[in-house]
Amino acid sequence: MKAAWIVSICLLTSSMAAAQREATLKVGVKSYTASELLKRPEIESITVKHDPAYGGREMHYQALGAAALFAETNLRDDEVMQVRCLDGFVASISKERIMRTGPGQSIAYIAIEDPKSKWPGLPLKPTSGSAGPFYLVWLKPELSGILQEEWPYQIVAFEVKGRLRDLYPRIFPKHQEDVRVARGLKLFQQTCLACHTMNQQGASQVGPDLNLPLNPTEYFKEAVLPRYIRNPKSVRSWEGSRMPGFGPETFSDEDIANVVAYLKEMAFEKPHTD
Repeated sequence: MKAAWIVSICLLTSSMAAAQREATLKVGVKSYTASELLKRPEIESITVKHDPAYGGREMHYQALGAAALFAETNLRDDEVMQVRCLDGFVASISKERIMRTGPGQSIAYIAIEDPKSKWPGLPLKPTSGSAGPFYLVWLKPELSGILQEEWPYQIVAFEVKGRLRDLYPRIFPKHQEDVRVARGLKLFQQTCLACHTMNQQGASQVGPDLNLPLNPTEYFKEAVLPRYIRNPKSVRSWEGSRMPGFGPETFSDEDIANVVAYLKEMAFEKPHTD
């Protein structure tokens, strides 16, 4: 009897330890384990035709519609979600963008890695494991112009924040009358803010600040900066560099010009420092 009791305690302890080790996704104030999400009736089998985390190859996932899961957090209309990943990458994604479900729009899904059936390792980061345990993927990303930085993988949390303007007011230029500056700001929010800060504001610590102490427009020649944005390795390269290139399928020449216009404006709007 005593032996059976000891075995039961050991099994219970082992089960509890396994549960504690299981990957958990935090969405706002709620937390979900991978196995819990995989058992939900809304789970779908989806196919991503050109997966950016896997070098553009076709991948198949068990996934939940992001809009359905985030609806449980009772988000306000003006709130922003910040996606935090294991490697320190942080992406700020607007509620409007990630909650879309209508026809003619890209649809966001949270792909969930089955603990019993792991995904392949990342081809560009062979020592970093797979894209799991949670990965934000999109179906028909071309419909809404989804950028590569909006595919965060190895996600640990979706943190619900307030309005981006309230969170980081110093990323917004005082003068946005120039359409190019306004468009560049939008592209900066969607792409650059995922890795960089502006005027020391932003959540990510992956790349350097883009205005302090110097703005890229202050140390790159005017003809070189667009080239650097398009293909950083064509300008400078080192082993630890993490700056991705932005091909024409991501940024048009006009898009790059708009980002540069925004950066030029921000060079005149540095905060006063002691």
